[in-house]
Amino acid sequence: TVGSRPPASNSEATIDVVKHRQPTDGLTETEAAIIRLGREMVGERKVSSETFAEARRLFGDRQLLDLVSLMGHYQATASLLLACDVQVPAGKPALPR
Repeated sequence: TVGSRPPASNSEATIDVVKHRQPTDGLTETEAAIIRLGREMVGERKVSSETFAEARRLFGDRQLLDLVSLMGHYQATASLLLACDVQVPAGKPALPR
């Protein structure tokens, strides 16, 4: 239903799709929509009308705004860390690329 909470998923397959920029084939409709929205926002710096309409249909206005805001906050944090040249402390593992 519109505005309902999307199903939670942290499956390794979903994480790998994001981490390795793989196609979203085989993911749930919700997972694929979130990933497509994020990829367009960050990678293309423009969200297509089709992607926006699909996300709006799945999440409703409020949840879509929350999702976009959350993605924006993560992007802002990443920019801040890059601009300030924040490094992983010595002896701590870095995240894989």
